[in-house]
Order: sequence, then C-alpha cells, then structure tokens
Amino acid sequence: MISSEIVALMNYLAQQAVKFTTLLTAPAIYVPLDELRQRVAGRKKPDACD
Repeated sequence: MISSEIVALMNYLAQQAVKFTTLLTAPAIYVPLDELRQRVAGRKKPDACD
C-alpha cells in the first residue's frame, strides 16, 4: 500500500514539474509567435509608421 504522504509528495512533484516545463516552454512558444506576427504585420504594412 502507498501511504498518503507518498501520494501527496508525488502530486507535489508533478505540479512542480508542470510549472517548470511551462516556464521553459512558454517563452519558446510565445516569443517566436510574437516575432512572426510583427514580421507579418511589417510585410503587409511596410509604411504603416509613416
């Protein structure tokens, strides 16, 4: 039988792993998307700032 302490510890470690991977993958996903969006916007409207 697995004690409740071990179950709680495994749940805690799983949550920390999810947070860690989210912190690692979020910039890798959102930053290129933001750059790509800016490039596409720049191509469609090259003289938008003028």
